Amino acid sequence: MKRITPDDKPLIAPGYHFDMDMEDYHEDPAISKSGLVDLETSPLYYVAQRTQVENKETKAMSIGTLAHALILQPDDLNKIAIVPPIEVLAKNGAFSGNKYLEWKAQALEANPGIEIIKSNIMDTGQQMADQVLNNPEHEEAKILLTNGMSEVSFFWEDPELGIRIKVRPDHLPGGKIITDLKTCRSAEEHKFGADSFKLHYHWSAYLTCKVISEVQGAFHNDYRFVALENEPPFDVCIYKPDAGQMQAAKDEVEHWLRVYAEAYKSDTWPGHEANTRPLYWPHWAWSQVRYRDEFNPYDD
Repeated sequence: MKRITPDDKPLIAPGYHFDMDMEDYHEDPAISKSGLVDLETSPLYYVAQRTQVENKETKAMSIGTLAHALILQPDDLNKIAIVPPIEVLAKNGAFSGNKYLEWKAQALEANPGIEIIKSNIMDTGQQMADQVLNNPEHEEAKILLTNGMSEVSFFWEDPELGIRIKVRPDHLPGGKIITDLKTCRSAEEHKFGADSFKLHYHWSAYLTCKVISEVQGAFHNDYRFVALENEPPFDVCIYKPDAGQMQAAKDEVEHWLRVYAEAYKSDTWPGHEANTRPLYWPHWAWSQVRYRDEFNPYDD
């Protein structure tokens, strides 16, 4: 269960923090980009996502999470994911049997948060990482993701709105560049561009630049996306949001920060509008119904 208010637990101090566990970062109730995306649905939805008791089965580690670890935190991989030795598996390769259960108990005792994964998942993750780390054609991506510092957590209190904001960029390669590693089905320009808009990647770019600029006292606006495909050929592309996209993100993010500030201070988290209102169809729906020429309200 996440927090939406400080409660009786200490808050993480403003500034930047190295080597902070992801769990500690998520536990702090400061607003983040993912929180703003939930808030866009409704403030009530934002609260629900942070106060409901987790009762779902733990999902297996995604290939994207594994690739992040292999590229950004290779020295910590033995704390993040592990493949069982073949001799402890069942004859059909299943994760079962006394030998496996004994090995699993020992592995979890040594590293309670470690994820046990299959060898083919590790192989795929390694192939993805190799495209960044060992392919001369992707030297720029390697520089953007290996020089500097990874997973630094930044916390800042907005003096005007009176709210705390947090960001955790994937990598800071040096200078004023911020790198965001995104695994995807396709790194092709139009497909990744569509996904980036749908998933609010431009919000990440603006909010991260904003908070790091405030914390470090130096303006940052050079944000790069390294798009890494999670299927063969595991190709890599690098993208940089333009000034128009960053301005759109600023307008949207600042609006939702104000909505959050109002809800947080008043402890009022409204849902969708409750009163009766017109039902709107998308524009394309009218091309699929009869009498569209007579009743289509979008026709001139």
